[in-house]
Formats: sequence, structure tokens, C-alpha cells
Amino acid sequence: MIFKWMGCVAIVSATTALGFGKSREIKRRAEELETFINAASLLCNELRFTRTTLGKAFEKLATHTCGEIKRFFDTVSVYVDDPDGITVAKAWERALEEHKSGLALNREDMKTLQEFGMVLGSGDVEGQISGISSLQERLAIHLADAEEKRDKNQRLFTSLGIYTGLLICILLI
Repeated sequence: MIFKWMGCVAIVSATTALGFGKSREIKRRAEELETFINAASLLCNELRFTRTTLGKAFEKLATHTCGEIKRFFDTVSVYVDDPDGITVAKAWERALEEHKSGLALNREDMKTLQEFGMVLGSGDVEGQISGISSLQERLAIHLADAEEKRDKNQRLFTSLGIYTGLLICILLI
């Protein structure tokens, strides 16, 4: 009998952990989108007021972010400053590909970032700033969606994990 109870505790713990994990992932997507929006604003200011190169601007973005996004901007700056001379757009694309598994962004978010990367480094400063503004607007729409899903589903997944475990235990007993 004690083994049944220990099994039930293990099942409830596992399903609860899965629920909390999914809940955390939903929250993380909104946080990452907000970080990208803030980074885009900083990039815009760097280009507009200090007229730094994109490589230096990405280095600075890496110092103002954390986690996987920091590593992403570090990778972009390394690729941009690479003496082999790949384009900024290609550096952005490679870095996105390398870090997409570590980001909590969905397919649409990644597509928006990829499309932004295509215009990086392919115009004058005003063109870059215009592209960054467009990115911020599009990411703000994604962020609103992510926050709505977070508010709607975060408690749902947490509760669902707990109750699924309890249901399994009831069925097993």
C-alpha cells in the first residue's frame, strides 16, 4: 500500500512539474519579447545618437541584456566583427539559428526577427532606424498576444498539472 502512495506522490509531483514548466515557458516568451523591444530601442538610440557601428552596438546590447538574449547579441557581434567579412544580415541569421532552441519565442516571433535581420546593414542610418521602429511595432503586437496568453493560460497549466496527477492517482487506486 505504501508503494501506491509513493507512486501517487511521484505522479503528482511529475505532472505538477510539467504544468509549472509550461507555465514558466509562457511567461518567458513575454519577457523575451519585452527584452527584444527594449534592445531594439537601445539599438535605435545607439545608431541615431552615437553613430556607432552595428558590431559595437550589438556588443553594447549584450551588456544590457541577460540569459539567452545576451548570448544571442554576443554571437551577432562576434560574427559582425569576423574578419571573413560576412554581412550583418547573415550574422543575424546565423545567430538566430544557433540560439532559437534556447529562446522561448514561437514561430511567428522568430519569423519577425528573421525578417528584421534581412534589412540590417543594408541602408543608411535612417533606413536602419526605420527598420528598428517597424520591428518594435511588430514585436509589440506579439507581446500583447503573449501577455494575453500568459494571463489566460498560466494558472490553467499549473492547475492542470496538479489535477492531472491527482486524476491519474485516483484511477490507479
